[in-house]
Amino acid sequence: MTLSLPHDPARGGFSHLILLDTYKSPWVNIINLKLEILGQLSFQKLGCGPLDLKAICAKLRNLDFSSTLQRARRTCSGLALGLPPPEALPSYCTTLAVPSHRRAFTLARLNSFPSRVLSGRFLNIPFSDRVCECGKGNIETLDHVILFCPKWSHDRAIILMPLLTKLSLPLQTWAISVLLADNHADSQITAAMACFLARILRQKKTNVI
Repeated sequence: MTLSLPHDPARGGFSHLILLDTYKSPWVNIINLKLEILGQLSFQKLGCGPLDLKAICAKLRNLDFSSTLQRARRTCSGLALGLPPPEALPSYCTTLAVPSHRRAFTLARLNSFPSRVLSGRFLNIPFSDRVCECGKGNIETLDHVILFCPKWSHDRAIILMPLLTKLSLPLQTWAISVLLADNHADSQITAAMACFLARILRQKKTNVI
């Protein structure tokens, strides 16, 4: 939810007229509730200048994001990986020159990378039965595919492990959010991760065929 008002810099905006408006909008109650959750004063008690409205909008956006994060499901949700939705076009869309690398990296960031967890969702297979074909008895989640599955140990050794060493990351699930981040100063980190994912994706398609 966003809150916006017409603003005339020469007159300081129209926000001061809010308190003079006699129309009782039902949205006022909703805004009040959200502000109370944030520990703020009610909307009527705030001195609503243009800067105040920007601060309120930012707080409400953060609250909505937190609410969405709580409702996010593990499958097909980048939020579950700790990756917030980008506010603009992700930089890797322009820095990754190979289309297959961009696709593989995007699928991973959306938590929609091909796996038994993903296919089992659409085939109505119980989560506990979405086991990887590697034979280790692990559920084939994204972190299993990237970090632990022995099927990809060769590619992991030559591509992923050097990345983990470079970033001083342990071989743990939480490292996924760092590896899939779009804010690395060194674009080669993203390029290497995308290459690793593209190799896995290509081999998965070959195995299906």
